[in-house]
Amino acid sequence: MKHIYLFIGAAIITYLLISLATLDLMWCVHNTPWIWIAVIPLFLLLYFLVFMCFYEEMGFREDRAMQQTLAVAKANKLIEKLQEQLPNMIQGLVDMSMAEIRDSLRAVNEEQARKVATLSTDIYNVLERRQKLLDLERKVKQHKGQPMLLTKRETASLLLVDYSTLRKWARKGFLVPTRITPHRELYRYSDVLKILEGKV
Repeated sequence: MKHIYLFIGAAIITYLLISLATLDLMWCVHNTPWIWIAVIPLFLLLYFLVFMCFYEEMGFREDRAMQQTLAVAKANKLIEKLQEQLPNMIQGLVDMSMAEIRDSLRAVNEEQARKVATLSTDIYNVLERRQKLLDLERKVKQHKGQPMLLTKRETASLLLVDYSTLRKWARKGFLVPTRITPHRELYRYSDVLKILEGKV
């Protein structure tokens, strides 16, 4: 754009010089002052146009430079703000990750502890049931062929159920107790043994 304005200015100045030489020649030949009066405003108008174009170009350059300066200032301010917030953001991500890791480890440990506790309980129940069965077998041998009866507590402990389950089984005829007194019921050991062996 600068070269275009310089070219236009040079062309106008060259035209003015040629016009001045021509007017001077016409003045010498015709000696008519009205030619100067008619041409001088045209010269002034041309100079004014060149000046305005140059001034507009300078103003445009200043505006563009100002916009670039403002853009650079905003970018620098944004970079400084991000640099200030970056440590907090990184620390937040690290804290979040560590918290998630701790929660995961805690959940895994709790699950392992629960499994170990469940396994320990199962092993204990199996061993306890085995011991009770051995004791009952000894009692059966002592009865010498007589039917052996178990209390509700012994039956529930051997079958690993609660009293409500025994009542449901009794109503369905799955395991019917023998009523000894109005408030006491006993279960046949042979019936309990069939359930344990899966024969029912």
